[in-house]
Amino acid sequence: MSATELFLEGAELRSRPGLNKSISLIADAYRFDPDPAFAYYLAQLQMQAGKWQDAIETLKQLLDTRGIVIMGTPPHC
Repeated sequence: MSATELFLEGAELRSRPGLNKSISLIADAYRFDPDPAFAYYLAQLQMQAGKWQDAIETLKQLLDTRGIVIMGTPPHC
């Protein structure tokens, strides 16, 4: 399964009770493809689930990629 497919499946699960599976799938997508959009969406879900420390770590990773984003391709929306 590609990172995009994992992300889409996780995004679909967001509307269902219990965000853990959604978070897990989107975290996997982000590990396979460190797309800043995946990180941003993951951090939003982590905050929604009350996983504040995880969200902080995800956002720190996102901030660490600032130079890479500028040098690389634009994030997928």
